[in-house]
Amino acid sequence: MTIENPRLHDIIRPDTGTFLLSRWGTGTPERTRLAADAVIEEWRSGAKPAGHLAQHAYLDVDGSGILHYAQWRSDEEHLEFARALRPAVISRVDRLVPGIERPGLSRTRLHRSTVLDAERPAGILAVSTLAHPDVEPQPGALAAHVHVTADGGRAIELAEWADAAAYEAAERRPGADVRLYTYFRAV
Repeated sequence: MTIENPRLHDIIRPDTGTFLLSRWGTGTPERTRLAADAVIEEWRSGAKPAGHLAQHAYLDVDGSGILHYAQWRSDEEHLEFARALRPAVISRVDRLVPGIERPGLSRTRLHRSTVLDAERPAGILAVSTLAHPDVEPQPGALAAHVHVTADGGRAIELAEWADAAAYEAAERRPGADVRLYTYFRAV
């Protein structure tokens, strides 16, 4: 069974050793959708490495890119995939959508999850870098899942909101660089 718009507390697997967050800049809604479809299809049709647990794609609300949220059992299993199979997968996507910007990958561990409302669906995922990992969720958020980079240098919050209006009505964190996403699909 596929959940149409899953909540993070439903998809975070307890056997995940590493969470990978990667944003691809595609520029337009058409290119974003084409690239997201191509990546999901590559994961569906290709051989899945044993350590790959899940791959979720979220689309920028402005249509300019994709957030990949991947779960792996370990860094080592992901790095082996990256060496052996990733170039072929990416080259097929790049033939369909040339010029994708890939500024890098954040290798993270889940620091904590705070679920304030487990029942309502989340229409928006707000992703921001935090000064430190021990901040409280913003009032009005349904949940906040804080990841810390493997080197401990950054904290990244994935906050779930009912919709864009709920997020816009909330008080902003000073200096926060936030991107808003909607759920797309998963493998």
